[in-house]
This record gives sequence, C-alpha cells and structure tokens, in this order.
Amino acid sequence: MQKFVRKSSIWAVIGCLFAFSIEWLASQEMNDYKRKANVLQSQKMDTLILGSSHSYYGVKAGLAGSTGTYNLSWSSQTLDESAWLLSRIPENTHTLICVSPFSLATTVNDREEMWRNVYFNRNFDWLSSDPKELSFWFSTGGRKTLKMARNVVGKVRPSRIDDFGNGARNSTNSNLPETAGEACKRHFRKPLSQQLKRILIELSRRPNIRFFTPPFHESYLACIEDKQLWNETLILLDSLSGTNSIKYTNYSKLPLPDSCFYDADHLNSTGSIVFSKILFGQEN
Repeated sequence: MQKFVRKSSIWAVIGCLFAFSIEWLASQEMNDYKRKANVLQSQKMDTLILGSSHSYYGVKAGLAGSTGTYNLSWSSQTLDESAWLLSRIPENTHTLICVSPFSLATTVNDREEMWRNVYFNRNFDWLSSDPKELSFWFSTGGRKTLKMARNVVGKVRPSRIDDFGNGARNSTNSNLPETAGEACKRHFRKPLSQQLKRILIELSRRPNIRFFTPPFHESYLACIEDKQLWNETLILLDSLSGTNSIKYTNYSKLPLPDSCFYDADHLNSTGSIVFSKILFGQEN
C-alpha cells in the first residue's frame, strides 16, 4: 500500500509540474492582450479609445490626422475593465469611451467569456474575485491551454490587430435583421448594474473624457428602442453631459448604408473608416 501511495505521489507531482509548466508557457504567449498591454505601458499615445467590440471593430485609430491615437478596445470589454485601464493612464491623455447598450449590465466578473478574464488578469494586473479566472487550465480547458503553450514555442500566433490596435471585419452579413434579433437576445439578459452606473458617473468626472454611442443598423435600433436598459443608459449619459460638462455624442442613429455594417450592431472595415472620420472630425 505504501509503495502504491509513493508511486501515486510521484505521478501526481509530475502531473502538477507539467500543468504548471504548460500554464506558464501559455501565459508567455504574445497574444493581442499582451500587445495592447505593451502599448499601454509605453504611454506614447495621446488619444485612446476604450470599449467593447463596437469600438474595437467600429473605430479606426491611426487615420490621417489621428496617428497618435490607439484603440485599446477588445471584444466584450466591460466598463469596469475600461475604468481599470483608465486608472493607469495619465489624465492629460484624451480618451474616447464607447458606451454600448449592455455596458451598464455586464461586469468583468459575471460575463460568460471567462477565458477573456484570464488574459485581462494576467496582462493588466486585475485581481479577479474568482480564482477560476486566474488560470488558463480552469477557464479555457486543457486543449486550448496546450495550444497557447505551443504558440509560445512555435511562434505561430498571428496578430489580429493592426499597429493602432484596431480589429477588422471586411464583409457584410447577408441578413442584417436576423443578426439584430440574435444580438438583442444576448445584450439584454441582465438589468442595469448600480455598480457600473457608479463607475460611469466617476469616469465622467475625469478630465479629457469623451463618451459616444456607436452607429447601429436600423433593424437593431428597432429592437432596442423600447429596452429599459438602453433607455436608462441614454438618460444617464444625457444627464451627465448636462451636469458635468462632459463631451457626449449619440451616434446610434447615424444613417449609414448596409454596406457599412458587418452585422446589425457592428461596423465593418468600410463603416469604421466612414464613422471614424466623423468621430475624429475629419469628414469633408
């Protein structure tokens, strides 16, 4: 029995060492979160964009005249993540914060894509309230963790962002109204969070802040116009712009052709250029 326990212990130690080694290798992967963390650490930008996929894909940082701009957004970025990043940015940095219909409903600790939390925790020193979100093994599963570790060794992970942090989608979905319905189901599962409301109010007191809501397709607008969360978000932004003298522009109803949309609530590459010229004041 003692011999069995001793052998089992040896294998357990070997297994733990293997798991820790793979976890460490996975954490060394040069992914897009780490690329953006390196830019943030360099502090060489004068204007930042923060927000979810609506600004990650919908704003084109680096257009002529905005070369000091960097897109620090990523898909499913939450408002408390944006606030955490902003706390590490000098107050003289101009910051554009994209407010989406779900921005006041989803926190970093209750979103469904938990694997994103590990990237954020590791690269931006966020202390998660859930230990599960600190390990790639627990949040992504063994297969994806092994793949990440392989990327470190083989250097095969390509970047999905350009030099200015922008994502890109080049096509247009053939059925935009259908994508509107799907997005509505995802975006309005949770009610307004008082915690996130307080965060937005605190952000409005910071200098050099500009809030904006992104353009949406008419089919998505029709779906969200009677949603309480969206209307409460707009009312709060209007109120803050009146009392705190913040800059806020609602572009949600900006008229754009279907060819500018990837789906009903995201711009494609063509749309991001058109919108960014307006956002940065370059429209002729």
